[in-house]
Amino acid sequence: MQVTKRLFRILNTPFLILALLIVFSPIKATDESGTSEENYTETITTLTPHQEAVESVNDGASARKSRSLLSLPASYSSVTQGNVTAVKDQGNLGTCWTYAAMACAEAYLLSNDDADGVDDYSKDTLDLDELHLAYYGWHQLNDPLGLVGSDHTAWQNSTTGYLTTGGNNWITTFTLAGWAGYVNQLSGNTADLAYSVDDSHNFISNLSKDTAFSNGHDSFILTDTYVINMSDVSTIKNLLMNYGAGDIAIYWGAQYNNYLTDAYYCNDALKSANHEVTLVGWDDNYARTNFKTGTQPTSNGAWLVRNSWSDMFGNDGYFWVSYEDAVLSNSDAPSYSQATFYTVKPKDTYDNAYQYDGTKAASWMVSPYNTSITGANVFKAQKSEQLNAVSFFTYDQTNINYNVSVYLMAADSTDPTSGTKVADLSGTQTYAGYHTIDLTSPVNLAKNQKFSVVLTLSKASSGAKMLFEQN
Repeated sequence: MQVTKRLFRILNTPFLILALLIVFSPIKATDESGTSEENYTETITTLTPHQEAVESVNDGASARKSRSLLSLPASYSSVTQGNVTAVKDQGNLGTCWTYAAMACAEAYLLSNDDADGVDDYSKDTLDLDELHLAYYGWHQLNDPLGLVGSDHTAWQNSTTGYLTTGGNNWITTFTLAGWAGYVNQLSGNTADLAYSVDDSHNFISNLSKDTAFSNGHDSFILTDTYVINMSDVSTIKNLLMNYGAGDIAIYWGAQYNNYLTDAYYCNDALKSANHEVTLVGWDDNYARTNFKTGTQPTSNGAWLVRNSWSDMFGNDGYFWVSYEDAVLSNSDAPSYSQATFYTVKPKDTYDNAYQYDGTKAASWMVSPYNTSITGANVFKAQKSEQLNAVSFFTYDQTNINYNVSVYLMAADSTDPTSGTKVADLSGTQTYAGYHTIDLTSPVNLAKNQKFSVVLTLSKASSGAKMLFEQN
């Protein structure tokens, strides 16, 4: 694999991983090699060098239909609630990360699509394509506005090697944030898939930007991620009830599984996560004695997990993971000990995304001596449009304050804070992650209008951190 990257700088400031969401007005986007559990290798740690630096969590306090922590039941299952699709089978491909992510999006849609009083989706009409995400995860062509240039992720010297390499929640998030990856296989149009529908997985060659974007934008777009540390049990339970499912990474080793009870508990904190699965429920009273003799946890309680090894594995494709699982709860490896939730909206919510992020290789910058840090991106409007929302990432810190300002700049200006300030909004993200913030009022943009988005992150108790792309 070769990853091609280019660093863009705005006024000597590393560009932010930030996107602007546009709506037109009338004037106006770890897995494993092998199918048996014994064959899974620890590859997730090598997939993203920045993994430890970009842990993602999002604002759990803003969860729609938030339930009181006092009302949390002792057990819950999105399966019994009817908010999951059929269990899938990744076969011999290293695509567990795509199966977990698509299962989460499906669960979110099934759990939340009736907000307008109309059920738009059902288990019989919703099947988000995992291989489509796998392709665009390693062949990123999500730049319909032509802003990224040569900055992209590309797999070379292999046509299908990426299908056995694996991925994780961050590769998923960066891909989906670029509006590539969500396609409903049951939409009736196989032309929207990146590959042929036979068992050989023959992928379409020479995909253009138009093809990539139209395919990836076929059904839904990512708006936010919620990645919560597994120690925050109440928040995870609330998000499960609100959003249906979460994406987690575990270490899979057959020696830790009780095949008689479908109960899994790894007691070795030195293990590294090697498998992505889908969190769909919990049972506080699940007996510790259900776990394998000799490796039993000290207390009752377990998470209900959906696998991607067909419904022949476990209990119809599901199994239990102890609350005390050493890898899932390892605070020394926070990239593993977290659950990622995804929220999506229909494709026609926004029309364009202005962004400079062409790869999934990000880093972070910290302000050690100050409690705040500021960065900016400058764009030129491609046509007469309305700017309706701004999206950005925050680092691993909780309760991070943000300020987003939008300026209309003169054509010859090089200062992103010059010109007329047309939007200014502030808030707090309870958790780190990917956030989409709606502007209080849309900003009208004339064609070729130069404009900037200035983002300030602040943290009262320690230096603020900001994600950016580096070469």
